[in-house]
Parts: sequence; C-alpha cells; structure tokens
Amino acid sequence: METPQPNKNGIIKKKIFEKVIIEEFAGRVFREIRVANNIESNMIKESLNPDKNIEKIKKAGESQGKSGSFFFFSHDSKFIIKTMNEGELKTFKKIFKDYETHLKNNPKSFLARIFGIFTVKLEDVDPIHILLMENTMQYVSGDKISVNSTYDLKGSLVGRINKDTEASNTDILKDWNIIFKRKSHDILNFSSELRKSILEQIKKDSEFLKDH
Repeated sequence: METPQPNKNGIIKKKIFEKVIIEEFAGRVFREIRVANNIESNMIKESLNPDKNIEKIKKAGESQGKSGSFFFFSHDSKFIIKTMNEGELKTFKKIFKDYETHLKNNPKSFLARIFGIFTVKLEDVDPIHILLMENTMQYVSGDKISVNSTYDLKGSLVGRINKDTEASNTDILKDWNIIFKRKSHDILNFSSELRKSILEQIKKDSEFLKDH
C-alpha cells in the first residue's frame, strides 16, 4: 500500500473504508514532538485500541468540559483525546510552529505535550477535529507514586474551591484548598535551587502563552 504524502499545507489524508477520511495536521511537527517524548506509533495504537476504550468513550459525556468539548482518557491513562472546535483549531494553527520551537528550547516546559491533531470526515456529518495530548496525571492510576492530593490551580480565587470535606486523593481540589492546607501541612517546600528552576520555567511558559 502506498504511504500517504502530506500536501502543501502539511496535511496527510488517510482513507478508512469508503466513508471515513482522517486528515493529520502538521504531521512532521507532531512526529518530532512524539519522538522527543519517547512516544512510539505502536504505543499510540495500543493506547487507542477501540476494543479497550469502549467504556472510556461511554463515560466521556460525564467528563464534558465547560466548553462543551468531548474528551476521554485512553484505557491505560497515557493519553487524552479531546475534540476541538473550529476556533480552537484556527488559533492553534497560528501558533503550532512557535509551540514546537518553545518545547525544543525548553525540554522541561510545564506545557502539556500535544502529540497530534486530526480531522475526521464522514459522509453527511460535519468534520470532527481531534487533539491527542499527554495525560500529565497518568500516574494517578498507577502504583509508582503515592498521591495525597490533586489540584487544579488557575491563579485565581474567584469560585476556586472544592467544598467537599471528604474529597479523595483523586478528587480535584482548587486554589483556596491549597491555601488552607498550607496553614496546617508542610507542603510545597523546595530547595532554593529547585525553586529557582521551577520559577524560571514557569516564567518562560507564561511569556509564551502571553505572546500567543
């Protein structure tokens, strides 16, 4: 079978059966990001095996974000699959080259790694844009690290609290929760060298986001 080649816009079209076409956006860029993060094609195929992800897909509606996007975690928790609307796709197309450069120059960046963007086209259905990204929380379902608390921090205090007093270690806590916890627990204490390194990287990531 002939290997599909990218067109002048860097888009690779792959036809599945007769009624489904999948386009891969900027394949070279995301392939290099995958290689830099030791993500192999076979790993993605195994993680996204349809038979192993049926239950995850069924439950995806329960995890729907405020934007209305549809997303789910792969069965092995290595990846997140999320839909993108036209506006999000258009925005990312403007910045993806700078995003690639930023990751190359900052291998310890705290920005989530995006491993691919695809458009699925079916007959009589609007195109669906899909983003494949790393799951930075994949250790939660493993046994390598003991997780005491999980926080989603936005740098804002408006409505940023989980009022559940019996939250488990995988329930998402917010900005006010960590402020209250620091009053009674010895957490977020880093060496001066590590603290400096973290702050420098956060500053670089923040400048990238501010500029884009």
